[in-house]
Amino acid sequence: MKYALFFLSCTLFACETKDTTDTDNVPEDSGADDTDDTETNDTDASEDADGDGVLADEDCDDNNASVPLEDADCDGILTADDCDDEDASSTAIAEDADCDGFLTADDCDDNDESSTVLSEDADCDGVLADEDCDDNNASAPWEDEDCDGILTIDDCDDGDASSNAISEDADCDGILAVDDCNDNDELIAECFEEIAIGFEFIGTWDQTNNTLNGWEDSFGTQEAYVLIHIANAEFFSDGAGEDNENLCTLFALFDNQSTTLNTQEYDWNNPPTSSNQYPLNTAAVASWASFEGTLSILAASDDTLETCTLVDNSDILTNNNGNFSFGLDGMRFGISFGALNSFHESWLESAYVMNADNDSNGIDDLVEYFDENREGFVTQYVHINHPNSASASGYDFTGYDWNYATLSYMNADDTIASIPCAYDTTQTCYDLVQDPYDASLNVFVVSNAYWFEDIPNIDFSLLSSTSSN
Repeated sequence: MKYALFFLSCTLFACETKDTTDTDNVPEDSGADDTDDTETNDTDASEDADGDGVLADEDCDDNNASVPLEDADCDGILTADDCDDEDASSTAIAEDADCDGFLTADDCDDNDESSTVLSEDADCDGVLADEDCDDNNASAPWEDEDCDGILTIDDCDDGDASSNAISEDADCDGILAVDDCNDNDELIAECFEEIAIGFEFIGTWDQTNNTLNGWEDSFGTQEAYVLIHIANAEFFSDGAGEDNENLCTLFALFDNQSTTLNTQEYDWNNPPTSSNQYPLNTAAVASWASFEGTLSILAASDDTLETCTLVDNSDILTNNNGNFSFGLDGMRFGISFGALNSFHESWLESAYVMNADNDSNGIDDLVEYFDENREGFVTQYVHINHPNSASASGYDFTGYDWNYATLSYMNADDTIASIPCAYDTTQTCYDLVQDPYDASLNVFVVSNAYWFEDIPNIDFSLLSSTSSN
């Protein structure tokens, strides 16, 4: 009966029962906001509106209990998936694997935070657009400052797109190797293209003993020598030039002896164009005397020294930093003397008329000079080796009338006889002989090369050959 009475009293008086799980200290049915009136650890609704257990000041969205808790910067990306969960502007790892701030679609390499991006490096070659020669071509070299297609290491001047590649211009002087006489020396920029060679003898001819010798002058004893003239194309239209830029002249001693040599007319109407066209099918001519020997080259002429430094043909000469080596040294050489032939006589007449200097009396003194002294002019035949397949030796030493020469009297003391020039008495001229060959004179010889042999007509490999070797 005791228990029944108690139940009845609670029913009649609505007894309060203690909630042992409610620890928020808010009285039940008090009318206050109780977030969990059934649990002792529930939060106040003013501090956790969505009741997700995260206080409002720590909750990214306190009105949405489904907002993830592990998102410190509240950018909607979980900490584990966020490149920087302390920065709401940072990217997600799913879209920016290397977390460099550029989305995968815009990143050249999304696994390398140091890589470039498409907006600055379209071809993703690691070179920014403003430094890339072709930002749409990843194969375009980047070590090419002037963007001329030549790498810096191979470029003469990588700051100048017009400069050459070292492979084409070794001395970087602006002249390609194919056009440069010396592509290893930038100081040698100008080319000298030799096309022909002429020979002139200067000395005395003792007709009695049939020897070639030197002479005496104010400087002492002079040895007979041969001038070897190497000419370019301009020489034949402009002469040697103001600075002898069209001619290189070498001095050579002529070690010789008298002999008998074949002499022929040159084919002036149809000159040969190659060395294998020799010997020419022209008429043989008689000569008065012939001399054969070798040339020993001493030096380049001081007057043409600068031009000689530009010759780059080892068959002729080579310039080794100012020291010359002469390919023609030791070549076989010969000269023969004969009467002035009709070809040279006709040419000399025309030349003297062309160069006549009219005096106040209107007399062509130069023309008159030649008329009065033509006996002092002779034809000189020049001998060098030319190929001859019909010969057992493989070469031919026939001489051709390439030169004319003047013969002058000598004094008893072996000096050259001179007289006042008929066309200008203020000048001194050699006293030309009136009988060029009487087998008793000692005469001074000055050769003049009318013909320079074309270099394609010369087989340099045969020039030094003699019957003894």
